[in-house]
Amino acid sequence: MRWLALGLIVGACGHRTPTTAKLPAKEHAEPAPLVGYHAAFALTWRGARIGSATEELSRLPGDDDGLRFVRREHMVVRRGDALVPLKTTITIATDAALTARDVSVTRISGADETRGSARRDADGSWRVWFGDEPPRRINGSAVPAELLGMLVAMKPARTWKGTAFLPGWGFAVANVDVAPDSNTPGSVVATVHTPLGDLASEIALADDGTVNEVDGADGMGARRVDRAQLEAPFDPPELVDGTTIPLTGSLPDRGEVAIAIDGIGRPAPPSLPGQELVIETPTSWHMVLGAGSSGPKPPPVTEVPQRYRELAAQIIGAPGSTLGEVAALAAATPSLIDGDLSAPGTTADAALALGRGDCTAHAILFATLAAARGIPTRLVTGFRIDGDHMVRHRWVIAWLGDRWMAVDPTFGEAPAQPRLIGLAVHGASAAELAVVDTVAFAGLHDAHARLLPWR
Repeated sequence: MRWLALGLIVGACGHRTPTTAKLPAKEHAEPAPLVGYHAAFALTWRGARIGSATEELSRLPGDDDGLRFVRREHMVVRRGDALVPLKTTITIATDAALTARDVSVTRISGADETRGSARRDADGSWRVWFGDEPPRRINGSAVPAELLGMLVAMKPARTWKGTAFLPGWGFAVANVDVAPDSNTPGSVVATVHTPLGDLASEIALADDGTVNEVDGADGMGARRVDRAQLEAPFDPPELVDGTTIPLTGSLPDRGEVAIAIDGIGRPAPPSLPGQELVIETPTSWHMVLGAGSSGPKPPPVTEVPQRYRELAAQIIGAPGSTLGEVAALAAATPSLIDGDLSAPGTTADAALALGRGDCTAHAILFATLAAARGIPTRLVTGFRIDGDHMVRHRWVIAWLGDRWMAVDPTFGEAPAQPRLIGLAVHGASAAELAVVDTVAFAGLHDAHARLLPWR
């Protein structure tokens, strides 16, 4: 089953291009012993029910050597006052040894539908498409993460190690290790390694080696149930309040802000424009907000459609300084799309078509308009100070020609107020967004923060 699942539905308010490889050799020529497998799971987040999933493995019609694995998920959560549904269907065609050869995914969030696929080329590598993103290649040795449960079940040692990709996460690629849990007989630990950090899930196995229960480090869980139990009603949890960090103390009227965050269970974040790490211990960060401007000079921006060049020119009017253009685009972004937590947008096109979106939609739309003016940007995921809490948020850093500056397009701020605590800097691809939304916030569920006197 898919051991990472929640990133895109939670939201925040680069893929690598490996060398190609030959098609992995089959382990045996006999059909997989799990043909006919079917299972149902109740999905949870921090113990609260958020939806259901079903899986099945059957013979592929008209293909004596082919099998088909299908996973269907239906999740629903609350973001503020809004209910946010997410339906995902992943279909994988394999040979008898469960070597995948074709993958398709459909993801529906409200009125937004995204499709993707992975096909093997003649050299054995994967050619991947997802939504409107350009095609890319993935090493042919990578396997769909949804098949890992089946592959582990087929190995008496209950181990697996290699590269996997996650179709529902924009075909994000990660290295995965699965090994028996030395502390719990009949269980394994699956560790997903990403550039932002590792996530480990404890997985209890059924007698046949398939998944029975999952306890994920990110709070995501699953429990195998009878299909009839999937129809039981539940009250979806509120994710915005559920992922905040409580904050004590008073903000200064102006100037830099000093903050201490304790109860940390993850590595410290980098120094970023608008953020400087002053003291770090294994469980505590002391930071100054409104300081710092580190970071290398960016690569050239990518080409954007003509309509965004025209829109950016209309907003800016007469060309001016880079700082002036960034400020104009940031100020205009909230007027182009209304703030709406129920409409998480992952592309500028989707945000403008809906006319509304969350902080991700605002950040991506601003970044697209900046690219139309030749201004490099990167997205930042982290927290924003909001009263007596730190809430999940996404914003942008923009390159002014000689330095980076923090910009918060959701609030039209350029430079952004010293209210932002960045955890990760990344691009805007679906794969990067999905990974960062899960990995960046791991290890912070027991954190608490306090504002400190400063100068």
